[in-house]
Amino acid sequence: MEQAARRAVILESAKVLFAQNGVKGTTMGDIAAKTGLAKPVLYHFYASKDEILEEVIRMEIETLKKNINQGLDELDSPLERMAKIWANAIEFYEKDDFLMHIMRGNELGLPPYLHERYVMEIETFVVELLQSMIQASIDQGIFVECDSRIAAYIGYKIYQAGTYAKTETLKDFTPKQIMTKTMRIMGFGILNQRPPQDKT
Repeated sequence: MEQAARRAVILESAKVLFAQNGVKGTTMGDIAAKTGLAKPVLYHFYASKDEILEEVIRMEIETLKKNINQGLDELDSPLERMAKIWANAIEFYEKDDFLMHIMRGNELGLPPYLHERYVMEIETFVVELLQSMIQASIDQGIFVECDSRIAAYIGYKIYQAGTYAKTETLKDFTPKQIMTKTMRIMGFGILNQRPPQDKT
């Protein structure tokens, strides 16, 4: 087996174990056993469990970014592109929920500094992507003049609350329903439908 293929097997096996048992509940021995490699061979590729963990998370974040961007260039309307971002994110998390273990209150048991770093990286990426589309809509007269970064942040937080934040309030809605309703809330808030002039 080529080295790249062995690394891929190690990372996929470790990802499953981290999701099942958390970081503290997973050992290098567990990872070696699941991959079918001897521990010395595993240590040839990775010096520690933490090194494997960081590479697994990095791999997952890069896959998320790639999936969220998929198909956006084919759409001209910023509104359609925003809807596509949400749809892509939901589709990704339905197939691979590993990052949800980080976003939902640090279920993996990461060190706090690592947890904060990865949560902020994902948030910053999505907010900046949304901001660019909201600003494009403002420039085209589709949305009212507003602070595009704040609007993007609000949209992200609405989505977050409805899809992976720990809350009972929205338990009756599916992630896809939350995405649709989020888009409507965003639309009502910033679509270019100005109120009538006050004549008093």
